[in-house]
Amino acid sequence: MTVSMPSISSFAAPLLNDPIFVLAVMLLGGTAAGRLLRFIGLPSITGYILAGLAFGPQTAHLIDGEMLRPLSDFTEVALGVIAFNIGSSFDRNTLKALGFGVILVTIGQMLLVAGLITATVLLLGLQLDYALLLGVLGFPAGPTMTYLLLRDLGAHGPFVAYVFGTIALGDVLCVIAFGVLSTLALSHLGGGAPHIEAAVTASLAHEGISFGVGVLLALVAVLLLRVTEGDSHLRSDQRQAIFFGALLAAIGVAGAFNLSHLLTPMGTGFALANGMDPRTLDRLKASIDPLTAPLFVIFLVTAGANLRPDSIAQPVILLLASVYVVAGIAGRVAGTFAVASLLRLGPAIGKYLGFSSSIQGGLNVGLALSLLHGAMHTASGPALDPIRQLVAILLVGVLIYQLIGPLIVGYGVKRGVALAARSRAPTE
Repeated sequence: MTVSMPSISSFAAPLLNDPIFVLAVMLLGGTAAGRLLRFIGLPSITGYILAGLAFGPQTAHLIDGEMLRPLSDFTEVALGVIAFNIGSSFDRNTLKALGFGVILVTIGQMLLVAGLITATVLLLGLQLDYALLLGVLGFPAGPTMTYLLLRDLGAHGPFVAYVFGTIALGDVLCVIAFGVLSTLALSHLGGGAPHIEAAVTASLAHEGISFGVGVLLALVAVLLLRVTEGDSHLRSDQRQAIFFGALLAAIGVAGAFNLSHLLTPMGTGFALANGMDPRTLDRLKASIDPLTAPLFVIFLVTAGANLRPDSIAQPVILLLASVYVVAGIAGRVAGTFAVASLLRLGPAIGKYLGFSSSIQGGLNVGLALSLLHGAMHTASGPALDPIRQLVAILLVGVLIYQLIGPLIVGYGVKRGVALAARSRAPTE
């Protein structure tokens, strides 16, 4: 009598169909890959994306195509947290300190970056809708990566404040522009041909309402926190729960009522920053960082799982991703130099500010994934290929930025801070 041993696949299949186990694999594998790449001097985010690529439906099949759809919820929450953090960076004092120069420099950067990328990829054969989207996605810099790099360099002063001012304001402008362009692109993908003026007006109204709803949710949270200020029985962890609840409410309300997943939590963050004591806000934001860290690992591993190895290996994807990076850096540097020269903001700003924010990360990835997930509800099959191509271009571009960005940012910040200190030029 022979006893047949169960195969490995009979054990693996139930596990790989269990979403909790898949999330565990993503967290453990992504963290291990991130640590490995950090050990050899590369950013952790690159390891997370590569881990997702290895786990994805085109490679190891640990994350199959059906599993990617429910994982889109993590993308929405991660994007909401990023947008919330961007909004909460614009308190009254920050807005007052930035000045009009930062606004003009940021607009100049955005126009040159978006224009150069759009024009170049159009010449290389990309459709207009997707060329415009890629141009907008090529502008926002990675605030977290920039912050970590500047902290390692020990950089501070007016020049560094200018760097963060342009990054934060640029991210806001990008989110608004992306909302308008993605609405148009998805409408065309679904077979519609909306009037451009009507579509833009409707999209801007939608973004404005979303931001306003986020502000209202924050006001409720601020009211709860102020009412409980004198309650000695209310522990700090319960105040954290109110704060975190406001963030989750903004993300949930946006999903339930089809509001912007970006502008709603951004409005909440903005209103909290201007309705709370800054030290209390910083303390509460720091308290939820350990909760959001695993979320970002899952989010970036999911991004890698959406990549197709065969598309990455295509010469056209590599070419377009390289153009995306080169045109983005050139536009940022040229735009900064042009506006800084006109406004006489000083040589440090004009020569080195553009280099100091030339890196990309989670926001760029999240916006591309949100476009892909939106397209999945509109079309299927070959109709999704242009969107998948755009996502592949952007993710490969982000990987390139992660490899060369730290060197470029380090060069710009070191030279900019040193020149600002030597020349004592106005940088505000």
